Amino acid sequence: MTSRKSRNPKVPTICDMKLINYMLDIAFTIETPIQELDKIPPEQLVESLQRRVDYLRNNLDEVHEAVGLCDSYETEKEMTL
Repeated sequence: MTSRKSRNPKVPTICDMKLINYMLDIAFTIETPIQELDKIPPEQLVESLQRRVDYLRNNLDEVHEAVGLCDSYETEKEMTL
């Protein structure tokens, strides 16, 4: 499959653009009497994370504050349409 080329060679099309892969973390809290993080049942962690996602879904103006950048890189793969 060939990618579409821009009619103006100076203006890249979306097919020619590189993608950025972002590794992000999301802040959420959990209150528990358990003293070691790795002892908290995964179900409780996921439930707390889901509550945070549900909250953010309804408060989109707070999303960037809740999300942190860990790493990013330009992918080798180009988008194709």
